[in-house]
Amino acid sequence: METKRDQIINSILEALQKFERVTDVSSTYALLDRYLKTTNFGMQVFLLTQLLKRINKLKLEFPIAELFTRGDIPSFDDDPSAEFPIGDLILSSSIAKRYSISREDLNRSILISGSTGHGKTSLIFNILNKIRGAGINYLIFDMKRDYTSLLVYENTIYLDESTLKINPLEPPPNVSQVEWARHFADIFSNSFSLMIGSRDFLLDAILSFYREKTNEKPNSLGEFLNFLERSQVRSDYNRVTSGRIRSLLSSSEVFDCTVGVPISAWDNSNVIVSMDRLGLPEQNFIISFLLSYIFYMNINNPSRRGNLSKVVVIDDAHTVLDINKEKDYAMGVPILHSIISKIRELGVGFIFSDQQISSLMSSVIQNTNIKFIGRSNLTNDIERVIVDRTDQNLIQSIPKLNKGEFILMSGNVSPYALFKADRVRINKHLDSYITELKRLYNSDALKYTKSAKEIDDESLLLEEIIRNPFYDVESHFKKLSDKIDKERFKFSYSKLLSTGRISEVSIDVNGDRKSKFPYINKETNPSTINLSNPSYKSRFEKGLLEHLVKQELDLIGIQYEADGFGILLHGLRRAYIMFNANSRDLARILETRFNSVLDIVCDSEDKSLIISNLFKDSSIKSIANFSTLKVYHFVEFKSEWVARIKGRHSV
Repeated sequence: METKRDQIINSILEALQKFERVTDVSSTYALLDRYLKTTNFGMQVFLLTQLLKRINKLKLEFPIAELFTRGDIPSFDDDPSAEFPIGDLILSSSIAKRYSISREDLNRSILISGSTGHGKTSLIFNILNKIRGAGINYLIFDMKRDYTSLLVYENTIYLDESTLKINPLEPPPNVSQVEWARHFADIFSNSFSLMIGSRDFLLDAILSFYREKTNEKPNSLGEFLNFLERSQVRSDYNRVTSGRIRSLLSSSEVFDCTVGVPISAWDNSNVIVSMDRLGLPEQNFIISFLLSYIFYMNINNPSRRGNLSKVVVIDDAHTVLDINKEKDYAMGVPILHSIISKIRELGVGFIFSDQQISSLMSSVIQNTNIKFIGRSNLTNDIERVIVDRTDQNLIQSIPKLNKGEFILMSGNVSPYALFKADRVRINKHLDSYITELKRLYNSDALKYTKSAKEIDDESLLLEEIIRNPFYDVESHFKKLSDKIDKERFKFSYSKLLSTGRISEVSIDVNGDRKSKFPYINKETNPSTINLSNPSYKSRFEKGLLEHLVKQELDLIGIQYEADGFGILLHGLRRAYIMFNANSRDLARILETRFNSVLDIVCDSEDKSLIISNLFKDSSIKSIANFSTLKVYHFVEFKSEWVARIKGRHSV
């Protein structure tokens, strides 16, 4: 009968047999041998305590060892075509076998999962470094600007929301407008959740637009929107479709062109497309469009079939390959699933990376030949990739994986193996001047043609804002109404705002709703604007408030004159008005004998804070001077002081 001592020895031996497959445990075996040979009870207790401490330490350092029970050693078939070594496999004893992937593996796609900081990006960098040396190009959709450091390598193009220019109505070479219209309608509808009725309306509208535009130059998406808004077909389909396109155009400058950047030049280049400043629908649309464009650009090229030529990296893949899209039966098969399946035939492979497998489409999981499963505490994640859900060793070990360790699931490994990725030092950030230099170096690959109509509308609006700097938005439109309609004005105004060329200040002018006053935010007219002064917004607010006050005073016939920091009212008992004044200037005026000092501030200013800052200013000689100071928002000044002036009350 097995004694308690025998049970302890057997459990230690079983543990050591697991751990010897991942590390050297010879010293622990020696300690066990010493324990078995000693007859001194006290020494036995001491040695047994040390053995158990070592076993517990090994469990903490090598949790993956729990996967390997006796008789469960993974088998591995060597692939003679594998040429890209990326890490080690732990197979048996303490033997680590180098693991390499092949071009076929890449063409059949790879899935990498793991929690934040587990080493997913490092593994991807390792793969990209290897294939770059072998002449295989990559296209990266960078969701968090993790890959900008790859710009230092030759033949690499970097595009972000300011340099990526796409005209989605411009067909790829050798693709007819009619054929491309169908693809565009499918991509746009799927990305922006249009139902079948709106999709059919969009397709019919594109074909009509193509027929109407007989000029040889491509027609921009902005022109297509104008075409829809001029259409006599006023239906819900038109309203929904126009709204989606207007949203797409106003959210970024990516589609502000008639001829986009030369995508055909990407065939022999490594390309990084930064997506972090785009919304999810825009990300979906751009990725779907670019992959579809590349597919149809090369579909008639027989040399592309069967030969891996490009690897596409989609990091944070759930943003565009969300499982919920599969559950929306009204939308049909997700367009990206169809595109990914088709483009693989032309030698394009994929690397998908995400923190949560459970958030990805089933098609992504099923159509990846190799899976690297990193640390995860989510049961749903683990259950989506393992075949045998009774394998408790695997289920319990995945949450304990160390950084850089992955469970490898592949066709040539049975059932799975521990993979330890090579350590690769990566720098996720790059100095901005290098990005700018690369942009200049790649200027030919970034050339595009802007839409002439959109140039005209934006230029008109910028010139109007410069000409009448203190008009509100409504007044600017009235000045331009004979040259530009309401929709074009709203579109151009939104575009200038979203791209940072103008900003706006909101002020309560009438007491019922705030008016928006735009001002130039970039050096559109260098002779007018000095951007070297960082307080330009503050200076604009001062000028705007002074302009509004003067308008009111002119309206009621009060004379005034500029005097130092503000304006002095004539005919009133030494009343002085300032605008968004700082505490130093206010203090200097309060030392002067004025019966009333008014400080007119924007709605965003805290009046009590202004008074508080003045109290802290030790340069004010007499606190009695504060009795002359009143701080008003403009609408308060207008309702109280203008009424008093009109009535000629004593001030």
